[in-house]
Amino acid sequence: IAASPTPVPEGIANATFRLDWRALLGSVTPVLFVLWLLGIVILLGYGVFCCIRVKRLVKNAIPYEDNIWLCEGLQTPFLFGWRNPQIYLPTNMEEAQIQYVVEHEKAHIARGDNYTKIIGYVLLSVYWFNPLIWVAYVMFCKDVERACDERVIGGFSPEDRKGYAEAL
Repeated sequence: IAASPTPVPEGIANATFRLDWRALLGSVTPVLFVLWLLGIVILLGYGVFCCIRVKRLVKNAIPYEDNIWLCEGLQTPFLFGWRNPQIYLPTNMEEAQIQYVVEHEKAHIARGDNYTKIIGYVLLSVYWFNPLIWVAYVMFCKDVERACDERVIGGFSPEDRKGYAEAL
């Protein structure tokens, strides 16, 4: 016995289906907003966590001169701080290298890189979903370092440039 087809109401038989974009966006937008905020919170939280970790690492640093500190266990010199940036150097650095490294870090202070890096990281945190922002942030960080290098070696003799390159 063959089954008889179910009758289709006349209004539906000729209907075309349309996707209601407003309803779809209305239901997806809150989810995307929460994901976006979650990404911001995670990245900013990670930044705060890293700052706390660095603070703990340098808490036993010993003063070298002015705003320069020597710290046991550091792998590389760096600048840390927002309002009163401090230069931290590993204790195992040679005296000849210290001069060049300090000049480099002072160039960061003079250029205000401690502020621009924070602004760059906040922008990265807000626009974390865009892969081009990640590329731009990495390139920005490299450019900051190159700009400091160029500022420092601008008045150096060729011999001093060689010493600077070896120190860094």
